Amino acid sequence: MKKYLVLYGVKMNRTEYGYVLEMEAKNAKEACAKTKEYVFAATGRNAFGPVICKPEEIGRYIKGLPPHK
Repeated sequence: MKKYLVLYGVKMNRTEYGYVLEMEAKNAKEACAKTKEYVFAATGRNAFGPVICKPEEIGRYIKGLPPHK
C-alpha cells in the first residue's frame, strides 16, 4: 500500500471548502474512491473533485490557484 495526499472539496452553506486527506491505497484511483467513501461516512457530505497531489503542490491548491495544466 502506498500513501497518497488527496485534495477534495465539500460544499457547506453555499460555500466550497477545500481539504487535504492522507489515504493509503494500491493506486491513485482507489485512493480517490476511498476518500469519497470516508468523507461521506464521517460527515454525511459528498467529497467532490478528489485529486491526487504531490506535497510540493499543496500550497498552490490551498491558496486557491488553479492546478497546473
